[in-house]
Amino acid sequence: MKIFKLVIVGIFSFFISCAAPKISSNLKDTIEVFNDANSKMILVAAHREHI
Repeated sequence: MKIFKLVIVGIFSFFISCAAPKISSNLKDTIEVFNDANSKMILVAAHREHI
């Protein structure tokens, strides 16, 4: 029974981790979120230097 619960939790965790968040490719929406000080959405930007 303990192994069964562990398998169920593992499968559930796998599907939750594979769920894609809603990503907007609309620039207008992104700019609105960026300018909204009360927004709960996290925007990530990165730069990779080419050596």
